[in-house]
Amino acid sequence: MKFKPTGFVLMLWALALGAGLAAQAQPALEDKVHGYFSLSFLKGQKGGAYSGGSVEDVGAGILLTGHFTPQIQFRLEVRSRSEARFGLEEALLGLDLSKAVNVQLGMYLVPFGRYNRQNRPQEQKLVSRPLIVEAAYPASWRDIGLLVSGQLSFLTYTTCLGNGLGEDAGGAPAQQFADNNAAKGLAGRLGLKWGQAAETAFSYARQVFDGAGSRTAQLWAADGSWVTDNYELTGEYIHAQYDRLSEAGGSMKTEGWYVALAFNYQTLWPIVSYQRLGQTPAAEGTASKKSRWTVGLVWLLRPSILFKAEYDWNRESGQEIKDDRLSVQMAVSF
Repeated sequence: MKFKPTGFVLMLWALALGAGLAAQAQPALEDKVHGYFSLSFLKGQKGGAYSGGSVEDVGAGILLTGHFTPQIQFRLEVRSRSEARFGLEEALLGLDLSKAVNVQLGMYLVPFGRYNRQNRPQEQKLVSRPLIVEAAYPASWRDIGLLVSGQLSFLTYTTCLGNGLGEDAGGAPAQQFADNNAAKGLAGRLGLKWGQAAETAFSYARQVFDGAGSRTAQLWAADGSWVTDNYELTGEYIHAQYDRLSEAGGSMKTEGWYVALAFNYQTLWPIVSYQRLGQTPAAEGTASKKSRWTVGLVWLLRPSILFKAEYDWNRESGQEIKDDRLSVQMAVSF
């Protein structure tokens, strides 16, 4: 059976409307509307990308959440994909059975790793996406299907079953919303909370992504955070591997990690980050190993208005590149 995004989402909202009409006699529940937008300025080295400076990455989104009944909830988010195009980020109808079990149907951000489900500009202190996140899976990796989450004491979990990744023109895994084979994509994240300050988590995803249903992508991740009143320490490790086309043979392996440390000085957050990325074999025209040092500052003009400035030192093994970059971003939420 294949999920069709348009018909599937419309079906969910038809069911939601019916549930809402049936619940009219109950006391009204509060619905919430949130919005956000961002704008970036990038300035690179002479002779490299953005050497002349560029204002871009204009982004915006609207998020609507609420309940039809105390147990039946919904979540709808629309987000810009470029300066001229908007699309669904999430569209979910959920049944809250208990704190341990929440079942949702629709379009969701895949629960893999730390970054994917917290990738909006106002949720991150760095401007640029981590190297390993860029290489391992599509930006805002989404799927359509079933999402189940919950918490049991110090354990949290989120797992999903959906269409899975598709295949791009070069034979690599890519974002899709209409299933191209009979296999379903699996993903999940298991978290462990260590008191109020620390959390560690482990993620796994298995995706059969080609039309013939014979080539597989598998991803593993471990992430952690330690948040206090004075600082935030976050990090993530990802290992991704997928079967290449038969003429290329073998598999593509992508492995890397990042760590970031931010210090809380009320409205100012100095931040430093280090990242590494390795690919075997290296994609054509790229280095097999990359690294990045970042030093930045986040200014909270208000809790909902962030100004970020950072400088990236990018390095690639065996190559002289001119890709050091200054990035400035404004991120607003309301």
